[in-house]
Amino acid sequence: MTALTTETLPQWFDDILATPPDEESFHRIATEFMMFDNKPQFFLTLYQFNDQQYKKLAETLLLYQQKLTDSDDTDLAIRNAHQHYIVNTNGDIPMKEGEDNFDVFRWAQEYAALFNIELIEQLDETLMIIDDPDDPIVCEEWGAVRGQSSSLSLRQVGQLINYSRYGRADVIPSHLMPFDLTTNDYSKVNSFRLADFSSLAYRQEDYVTQVANNWGFPVVKCLNDDDTDTQGMICANDDVIILCFRGTKSLQDWKTDFTVTMQDFEIIGADDKPVTLGEVHSGFLDAYQSVAPIIEKALLDITQDDSDRPIFVTGHSLGAALAQIAALSLHHQDFNIQAVYTFGSPRVGDKEFCEAYNADDALGHKTYIHMNYNDLITTVPPILFAHAGWHHFRFDNKHHTMRIHNLMELDDVQKAKLLAVDESLEPPKDDPSLFKIFRDVFDNGLEHIRRKDIRQTPDDDDMLGYNTKFSDRVVNLQAQDLSKKFLNGHLISNYLFKLACSIIDDEFDAMEA
Repeated sequence: MTALTTETLPQWFDDILATPPDEESFHRIATEFMMFDNKPQFFLTLYQFNDQQYKKLAETLLLYQQKLTDSDDTDLAIRNAHQHYIVNTNGDIPMKEGEDNFDVFRWAQEYAALFNIELIEQLDETLMIIDDPDDPIVCEEWGAVRGQSSSLSLRQVGQLINYSRYGRADVIPSHLMPFDLTTNDYSKVNSFRLADFSSLAYRQEDYVTQVANNWGFPVVKCLNDDDTDTQGMICANDDVIILCFRGTKSLQDWKTDFTVTMQDFEIIGADDKPVTLGEVHSGFLDAYQSVAPIIEKALLDITQDDSDRPIFVTGHSLGAALAQIAALSLHHQDFNIQAVYTFGSPRVGDKEFCEAYNADDALGHKTYIHMNYNDLITTVPPILFAHAGWHHFRFDNKHHTMRIHNLMELDDVQKAKLLAVDESLEPPKDDPSLFKIFRDVFDNGLEHIRRKDIRQTPDDDDMLGYNTKFSDRVVNLQAQDLSKKFLNGHLISNYLFKLACSIIDDEFDAMEA
């Protein structure tokens, strides 16, 4: 076989992709990619074709580049890449029966295993998707459907697997991108990984432990306080510690969110006397303090032989607020807080708290606040509270772009304006309009809509002739403009996907430069 060159590559792609890639042709493409010396040129040649199929193949190979190179089982790595292309992209695939032929159940099992999800094929030909043994998803119709290809069947069941883990049909797995511990600055890859930890925090403890172990974190301590229903996890390996808090999930969490009174944020000063660093949302502070002793003891145990081990603190929604309070508290106890990454955070404290948080010897310079342009939670509480942190990242309405706000680049007047609060106003004791928005969203299941409501229904408008929908109560919720804005903009899965797309775009931009 003649070795491919930069000159012969375009024609080779035209020949091999004259029809949508099946198992054999995808394997050939991946094998040639691994042998090709100039991998950026391989990506760019594919990406520059004016064809969606070529672009999605390039993105898939980019994501799986390290796994294809490092894997001890090359054939499995290639299949995993092919499974990702089929399930998570809208690239062309064989559509009709006989155009490809692989074992759909085996491939679905391999794909589900990437997310620590078990598949069981039952005697009545139904399929159980098990990420929570107490609440499996049962698929009454699935698999190799008469008249359609194996690839199309896998795309359908793969999207159900995605929904069971992330609540959306298409995902980009974060485990393909290892933590970057070589930088003290902002890392979009680290942001992506920590957003996935924030997503994982919503799951059951056994599942959290399994996934974290597979991610390379053998030490997992789950946090829980029954009275405040505050939950989170500490995950550690020899290199790094992750402290992550769960966001709003239960009715108790909503009560925490709505406890909008101010409370002193105190630390113990050098003379062992309390020092007040402004005021914070009392519901957030009470929630953190309910688990603070557990966190402090666990971190002391983990770091007793390595007190300099870096700690990343993260969370989504309510968890993002707790992350900032925890980080500042632990910082003043001399724990090594490497960085704070938050997603969809409400405003946590007053101007004095933000100034203490952002002090040169504190955390402002290594705190990264991510906000979606249509995330209502990031705008509340609306008065007396402000966002801390020097680095604010706001996604626009595109799925892969960011507008960056950096307080270090602002002058004193601009900083004061950004952190300004109207102290002439009193916080509302009961804002019925705001409460109704949140209550309606909670009643309809904001973050963890019951997974048993997943349904398979044909949809002629769907390009696959297939669609996965939630129950009517959620569809009706999404039809309401305000709630739709809140629901879509605030979900951690939305932040995850935007970050992943942004990373891919950055990679291609760097290659084209």
